[in-house]
Amino acid sequence: TLAGTLLAASLVDKLVIYQAPKLMGDLSKGLFHLPQITRMDQLINLSYDDVRMVGPDIRIIATPKN
Repeated sequence: TLAGTLLAASLVDKLVIYQAPKLMGDLSKGLFHLPQITRMDQLINLSYDDVRMVGPDIRIIATPKN
């Protein structure tokens, strides 16, 4: 909840996200708890700064663009 609140308040400079080659389905926990998005202008856009393989995972470093 804290991470989502900070992201929604534009207080996050960089995100470091690791994506494993696994699918967990729609009941798994999301990355951030954010207010419900009902319009496209509410989206938080990201700019990818770096994307690379780390073993079998993908590491994404991104900057939120609000």
